[in-house]
Amino acid sequence: MEGIEGIGRTYSTKLTYAQCVEFIDIEDETIPVRERLQRNADMARVKGVEEYLLNRDNTFFPGVILVVSKMDLEPLNIGFGSEKLFQATLKSNADRLMIDGQGRLSGIMRSLKSKPALASYHLDVKIIVVNTATVRESTKFVTQIFADLHLNLKKPNASQSIWFDSESHLSRLSNDVLDTVEKLNIPFANAIAVNGKLTTGQIYTLANVTDFISIITASSSSKKAVNLVLANKDNYDLYKVLIAQYIMALYNVVAFEKIQNANITEWKQELNTNIFTCAIGLKALAWVGRSIIEDALENELPELNFAPLEKLLDLPLNDKTNDLWFKKEIFHKIDGKVKIVKASEKRLAAVICQSIRLLPAAELV
Repeated sequence: MEGIEGIGRTYSTKLTYAQCVEFIDIEDETIPVRERLQRNADMARVKGVEEYLLNRDNTFFPGVILVVSKMDLEPLNIGFGSEKLFQATLKSNADRLMIDGQGRLSGIMRSLKSKPALASYHLDVKIIVVNTATVRESTKFVTQIFADLHLNLKKPNASQSIWFDSESHLSRLSNDVLDTVEKLNIPFANAIAVNGKLTTGQIYTLANVTDFISIITASSSSKKAVNLVLANKDNYDLYKVLIAQYIMALYNVVAFEKIQNANITEWKQELNTNIFTCAIGLKALAWVGRSIIEDALENELPELNFAPLEKLLDLPLNDKTNDLWFKKEIFHKIDGKVKIVKASEKRLAAVICQSIRLLPAAELV
């Protein structure tokens, strides 16, 4: 189908994966960087596409862009308003290059070796004809298209991706936990910025919540390890309940609700003074939650024992300048400002467990 855009005439079609692999070229990555018309396909991206195609059935890709030196067009007696349909022939001597989608095509190539049934799947292809003997002779035109595609491109942040993702067990549980806690009349969901940007009354991002859940369920930040645990439906359902119960218990002792209901000035003050109102603070609480779970398993308790959490009220939770946090290297001063020490969540969790007389999780010892 022919269309008109700012660069001139463009053509849209559908090709099978097999046709894409057979007829579309990816630029030789041995060409010197300064002579390249596109960036190298990121191998992590390529492997991600391959795993996506091999492990999922409900897959979908956006279109790719193919630049060709020439293409024979034969009009068909079919039209839709101003659009025209053509039978297009790309001859073997026509120069061609994919300038957007090389990662997808490389991943498709790899996946077809293990899953040949994918060959009949289709990919949308937009074709641009440059009308020069080779695509390279239109270098500035081609590279500008690539630049225009990516110059102002802004990918979804981690929280947005989690919010919209229903395939990953971890992402789904993160969203389910918000719903479950809400049903318990705990306003935790209102404290979470699902778009990744905190507004007045919010304390954490959804990405923070995912890290929290990862530690509690698998003592790990590895999404692969966590998803492996949660792939078992019994595990998934159990952790959904346990995490919701733990959050409810935290709301009974930590002033989360007060922070959520504060005016903007008080809210900012609380975020700056409370040791838990940051990503590391939430991770530390996750390790405390993991410790409570391990304690229940070790002592064969019929349910989780949240009683030790009451002793949190004896700690200087709203004073980051307290000597306790400095001695334990949770916080330090830089240029007169109190800053949290990076990756100090395990130390903070260990201090809390010791203070509230809770046997710490194995990873904290």
